[in-house]
Amino acid sequence: PALTVEEIKGLIEQGTESGIFEETEQSMIENVLRLDERPVGAWMTPRTKIVWLDIDEPLEEIRRKVVEYHYSRFPVAKDDLDHIIGV
Repeated sequence: PALTVEEIKGLIEQGTESGIFEETEQSMIENVLRLDERPVGAWMTPRTKIVWLDIDEPLEEIRRKVVEYHYSRFPVAKDDLDHIIGV
């Protein structure tokens, strides 16, 4: 028989109390079990709103985007987002 989400949470809690899991692991598992509570749009950026760097852009344009948007990572592509080179 399948377990309910509440039963799984209870087992994970028991595992944490007995030292099988760390509290951070318990939290991670509980967060995974809650993924269905949020729509996909809450996790993903629409393609038209992605700030990306074109490998062929002038360095000043790349620098402007990095300063303006303050992201820690940018997709790097050649010509368009269909040709990703890296992050």
